[in-house]
Amino acid sequence: MTETIPSLLAAHGAAILLAITFLASLALPLPASFALLAAGALTATADLSLPAVAGAALTGAVTGDLAAYGLGRWGGARLWERLSQRQKVGRMLNEARTMLHRHAAQAVLFSRWPFSPLGPYVNAVSGATRLPVAQFAPLVAIGNAVWIGLYVGLGHMFAARVKDVGHLLSLVATGLALLVVAILVIRWSRRRVS
Repeated sequence: MTETIPSLLAAHGAAILLAITFLASLALPLPASFALLAAGALTATADLSLPAVAGAALTGAVTGDLAAYGLGRWGGARLWERLSQRQKVGRMLNEARTMLHRHAAQAVLFSRWPFSPLGPYVNAVSGATRLPVAQFAPLVAIGNAVWIGLYVGLGHMFAARVKDVGHLLSLVATGLALLVVAILVIRWSRRRVS
């Protein structure tokens, strides 16, 4: 898909970027970060307008994150309540809810970037645990603005090497996400043993 994204962006403009960032926020396997890099590269050649790219990407990402939050709040809360009725699972879910609410700013901000593979899941869990939308929405907007600014800026600066930069950033983000998951699993395992 990384081969077709630059041509889609060139043909359809920032609207395709809005769609990609929206759908990626709902956990569809689309290369949103690479699309931002490619859009940034196209702003360097003046094929796309920087304000249009930034506006479309931010609109798509924030509305997608809020939609995933809403889905989590609607469907995830019911599932959460059912699972909470089981004693062991309920205790673990309550700990997860407490931890998310206590560290909401870090969880939401850092799941936009550098731990972007975790973003859609943080959105849904935030809704399911009833994190207040008034707290969630500004964090999502700030985190997405940083992510978009960074990736579009890197795409603009390294337009000739955008595929290499995209591959490197993808490896870094995936590695960091796996590291966070491993640390959380180890901490959870240690608590269960104690």
